[in-house]
Amino acid sequence: MKKLILYSLLACMTFSMQSCLFSEEDLFEQSSADRENASVLELKSLLTSSTNGWKLEYRYGSEGLGGAANLFFKFDANEVTIASDYATSSYSPGQTATSLYTVQSYNGTEISFDSYNEILHAFCEPNGYNDPGLMGDYEFIVRSMSENEIRLAGKKYGVEMVMTRLDDTVDWTTYLAAAAQISEDSDYNLFSLMQGDQKVASVMREDRAFLLESVDENGTPSYAYFPFVCTETGVRTVEPMVCNGISMQNFTWDNATSTFTCTDEGSNVKLVFERPANYEKYLGTYRVQSGSSSFSLTLEVKKDGKSYQATKVYNLNSGGTWSMTIEFYYDAERDDISANGQVVGYTDGAAVGLYPGIRAEGRFYSTLETVFEGTTTEQDGQMTITFKNNIASQSGMNDWLFIYNSGGYSLMTAWENPVFTKVSD
Repeated sequence: MKKLILYSLLACMTFSMQSCLFSEEDLFEQSSADRENASVLELKSLLTSSTNGWKLEYRYGSEGLGGAANLFFKFDANEVTIASDYATSSYSPGQTATSLYTVQSYNGTEISFDSYNEILHAFCEPNGYNDPGLMGDYEFIVRSMSENEIRLAGKKYGVEMVMTRLDDTVDWTTYLAAAAQISEDSDYNLFSLMQGDQKVASVMREDRAFLLESVDENGTPSYAYFPFVCTETGVRTVEPMVCNGISMQNFTWDNATSTFTCTDEGSNVKLVFERPANYEKYLGTYRVQSGSSSFSLTLEVKKDGKSYQATKVYNLNSGGTWSMTIEFYYDAERDDISANGQVVGYTDGAAVGLYPGIRAEGRFYSTLETVFEGTTTEQDGQMTITFKNNIASQSGMNDWLFIYNSGGYSLMTAWENPVFTKVSD
């Protein structure tokens, strides 16, 4: 009898468990696989539904603090067309590039641009040894989506971004060209944060980010990064920039006065270009010692407070002349100047680049991704600048070699470990 009761209880428990399991499964109308497939189809339908595409405020740099670029996307069933306001060595703002994309379910719904796209992947590729480049993503996890907004997170770096539906009236080329022009025109190293007539703080700019300076009780400065995206008329910081209780996010740009004006309600704030105190001291004429020879070179204003340019003319054996123009940068952080690898001119249609090397050994490093950092010393009223290549993989290559490639590398001229001595303002 006891066994009969026990078997009856076990049977009831089993039946109850089966009933509970059945009820639990019945809460979902679809299996997890079906739900994932539905999410993929929903996202793909949403992406392709916008007749003028989508705008992504694409964030790059460590933790997304390097800046933000406008990326426009137009999706069809399998391909995406992309344009940007961020110029690279091989891309001009407003140009388009088309590649494949995929929407899939892995750890959630994902968009992947794993087919190479020269615009997007310029943010993702390293520049070389120990240089991660702009640290961007090309694979994204979808956090949420609605009719006009898709929130994403980069799969590798985890930076959150927002993609919004573009209005049909937005002309891609016009918008992106205007935004790129704002970025170029306002590309100064230093601004004064003015509230009315009072200077509240100094704000530096690095690429597309504002750096708000604060000083602790010991006089030690520190910086908070506020990446911004350019618009047709100014910039908008991704997060509000807050200083002394002042919150600011939207700015218009006035090129005539080199000023950003905050347009947020109730604001009386401007960012006014501030020329670094020591920028002007580098303007003037120098005697450049190059190996056993020397020549004269004059640094003039290229972009006020930011860069200089110098033109050198050479007499050719053929009887003609050839000239090159080199750009130097004022490094506000180091309070000195530098010269990057760059194209300095052309000969017979071939670009002449500034490369690092050792002329006596006939060696050079075939990349323009180099920086010759200047170190300025002043003694007895005389200012001297020496330069050193600061790239570890190019150690010791302190000669400036001006090389072109026309069916093979050829040396146009060279400055051997140049030393600049200022002779006049």
